[in-house]
Amino acid sequence: MPYDFPLGLATKLSAARIPVRIAPRVFFPERQLKNESEIAELRRAMRVTELAMARALELLRQCAIAADGKLRLDGADFTSEQLRGEIDATLALHGASGVGTIAASGLQSACPHRRGTGPIVAGTPIVIDIFPRLGDSGYHGDLTRTVVKGQAPEIVRRAFDAVRTVRDECKGMIKAGIAGHVPYDHALRRLAEMGFPTGETERGCHGFFHGLGHGLGLEVHEPPRLSRNVDYVLAGGEVVTVEPGVYYPEWGGVRLEDVVVVRADGAECLTEMETFLEID
Repeated sequence: MPYDFPLGLATKLSAARIPVRIAPRVFFPERQLKNESEIAELRRAMRVTELAMARALELLRQCAIAADGKLRLDGADFTSEQLRGEIDATLALHGASGVGTIAASGLQSACPHRRGTGPIVAGTPIVIDIFPRLGDSGYHGDLTRTVVKGQAPEIVRRAFDAVRTVRDECKGMIKAGIAGHVPYDHALRRLAEMGFPTGETERGCHGFFHGLGHGLGLEVHEPPRLSRNVDYVLAGGEVVTVEPGVYYPEWGGVRLEDVVVVRADGAECLTEMETFLEID
């Protein structure tokens, strides 16, 4: 069985005297390599994902900044919940479903998987992570952008520049023949060199404390991984995310994510969405 097989079902199989063991490697290794028709579906999923991101950014442009720093739209506070709802509605209009969409602002953005709640605040990072599933084919898109409504603080500007630089450097490293840990190790080292070290204090983890990327296909997270101690060597044909980020409880987080196809001579980027920080 795969590592994440449901425990309840495994228990029932064992009770029926059916031997159960965890597969030592990837359960469906064939899924790691995508053919051109699968890549076409992933490209289509990315276009839908980008439509939803464009809608989110347009709504943030339409918002006014109130005296208390909160964003206002049509006379009312504009919240993370509203932004996610608009994102998911856009996905639905284009035949995709969004589950777990992230729209976290301020200090909430310091937690990579926090979805975000309450009013969105100007002058703070807003992490938007959209990873929908196409209803007709089941393939996924995945896209993260970090923006600031209004003027970004200097620390956020520096973090954004560092993360964007590292994302682009890692995309330039990825090709067939590279082990999964190599671009991750590069990202960890470069972010530290640019003033964003990774560590842990009594307040929790800070810096770059998640993997650099993962496979994308019929699941939003699937092998191969681009992370610490991953010896799997990219063969060509994998579709992976490249998503460095830095997170600090004092001010929030920045993450940027693109999707690439591993080719023999480099990475083909499926992401077309531009990358920028500030929204007027």
